[in-house]
Amino acid sequence: LRTLLPSPANLAPAQLKGIERVETNDGKRLPIVYQANAMHLSPYLSGIRRQQLCVTPQGWIVFASGGNDYSDQSVPRRVLIVKPDGSTPTELGHVGPKLGKNNRYSGGLRPQQLAVSPDGKTIYMTGLGTAGSRNRKAKGIHAIGRLTWTSKRPEPFIGAPDTPGAGAEGLNSSVSLACDAKGRIYVADAGNGRVAVFAADGKYLGETKVDRPGMLAVHPATGALYVLTDPVGRRWAPFSLIKFDKAIGGKEVARLDLKGRNCVFALDPSGQTPKLWLSFDTGWQKPWFFAPVLDRGDKLVVGKSVLAGRPPGLTSPLYLTVDPARDRLYVSDYSRQIKRIDLKTGKIEGFLKASELAIDAAGNLYVLSGYNTNALLRFTPEGKPLPFAATGTHKLSITYRAGLPHVGVRGLTVAPSGDIYVFEEKLKPEQLHVFGPDGKLKRKSVIKDIPVDSA
Repeated sequence: LRTLLPSPANLAPAQLKGIERVETNDGKRLPIVYQANAMHLSPYLSGIRRQQLCVTPQGWIVFASGGNDYSDQSVPRRVLIVKPDGSTPTELGHVGPKLGKNNRYSGGLRPQQLAVSPDGKTIYMTGLGTAGSRNRKAKGIHAIGRLTWTSKRPEPFIGAPDTPGAGAEGLNSSVSLACDAKGRIYVADAGNGRVAVFAADGKYLGETKVDRPGMLAVHPATGALYVLTDPVGRRWAPFSLIKFDKAIGGKEVARLDLKGRNCVFALDPSGQTPKLWLSFDTGWQKPWFFAPVLDRGDKLVVGKSVLAGRPPGLTSPLYLTVDPARDRLYVSDYSRQIKRIDLKTGKIEGFLKASELAIDAAGNLYVLSGYNTNALLRFTPEGKPLPFAATGTHKLSITYRAGLPHVGVRGLTVAPSGDIYVFEEKLKPEQLHVFGPDGKLKRKSVIKDIPVDSA
């Protein structure tokens, strides 16, 4: 396993077309690892939507921009490209053509899934439609869009964007798609309970009935169709990975029944035994499932978990704080978990429940407790409550609503003097206050009327 984004630090600027870096006074170019408006780790990327990544004949990895939650609202929809070593193509760079308008709340776009033609020249997408951005109840988005690397925007290709259909010409809530070596297009047509198959020119070829089809893949040699069904309901629920002998009039030959949510899979057809890499969320604060599933003909057999025996990982890391005196790194993530990492051994352990964190010269920890808690807390380096001299408690009251549970602008630091600078966040022009080391309010509203998302 290795990380491709944010891009590796050892890549030269010429290898990172389309990915900005900050140049320091001494000439060093450093990655931009945070942008307050959408928690970006890379341009147009606020986390990664649940999707199957495409691989072009050139070896480019292609996917849709976006985030994994509320922060989607501020992310323009684009095709993004990265190479297997984390660099970007010199021909195009990191950012490809638009998938939709730049607009708050995604301009009505639904989640996109992409597929690339076998010659690498054409991109197909689900999620094409014109549902209004003010309509919080998502309309079904039905059409498959088509675009090239030079397109200004996708054009409807199969189905009507906002009109459900069926049969040879219509789709009803198309949620995923794939291409095979002959250029045929396979669409998970959820509203019609089928996988529909179309020729490269859009002609309808046939279908296989599947209840709640989600992501899918087609084996390039055998023609076997693999379908990952969507869970029943929005939370952790039953779902299945199903193998069909073919994509048109297919017969189910193997099934694996599971329970979870946020399921995703990818097919590796390179070996004698096809391998399906499957990952999903198994439950609240439980370890994720990530393992190969082997196709044994009439059985789908779960292999050894890639995560077995590994220390707990990170989930959408948002804040980083270093304690160099103790060789520790603290990472706060989207789920309001602060992990402590031993920089000598690499050991990761759960430490505190909080969001943003800062440390003072003695290594004491100051944390914003999270969504609507209105609390700034202080702890010793070992994680024990550390009362302030003036208050007798380890808690200071500060309005910190954040933009959504446990995610907000950055606004906490401790000066060498021990003064605490904290950003009061109320979804209106914000203010910066200063508390003394003893916990007394030292200066109120030292800076006023700070625009939202500017910290």
